[in-house]
Amino acid sequence: MASQVTERLRIRHSPDDVYALIGDVESYPRFINLIRALRVTKTKKTKTGRLLTAEAVARYKMVSEKFVTDVTLNDDARTIQVALIKGPFRSLVNNWKIYELSDGSSLVDFDITFEFSNPMLNMLLKANKDRAINLIIRAFEAEADRLYPLVGEDKIDLSAEIKTLDGIA
Repeated sequence: MASQVTERLRIRHSPDDVYALIGDVESYPRFINLIRALRVTKTKKTKTGRLLTAEAVARYKMVSEKFVTDVTLNDDARTIQVALIKGPFRSLVNNWKIYELSDGSSLVDFDITFEFSNPMLNMLLKANKDRAINLIIRAFEAEADRLYPLVGEDKIDLSAEIKTLDGIA
């Protein structure tokens, strides 16, 4: 059975900066400890952005696996979709959507659905999936903090605005 994790977080950086960071997949090994290597093997321009084919090597604890994905970047909608081509997964789908909030910061919706073909790997990751996803999300936040200026206020109530976005999403 596939595992799914959904996260929503506000990041105090502009949506364009956050989108650029998430879209720069080749930089992932620099700041995501779980990704040991990554290279883009094919790039194709589309009407709304780019389609990339990327090979990655991920390592968690003592397990290291290589996989290949298609990454679809839609610059207009600020969405990034990742889909498995081949690797140790039975299924892997990952989606990012970045919204601009009124104070200039970003609301990021992230979801990932995955299932390993190997039952042992599946059990290992299922037991630690929340921790692993949290590490990845926090790595993106830390890298955004390192690269980009903060925008917006630290403590601000954006709940009404986020509810409005929920009606759109």
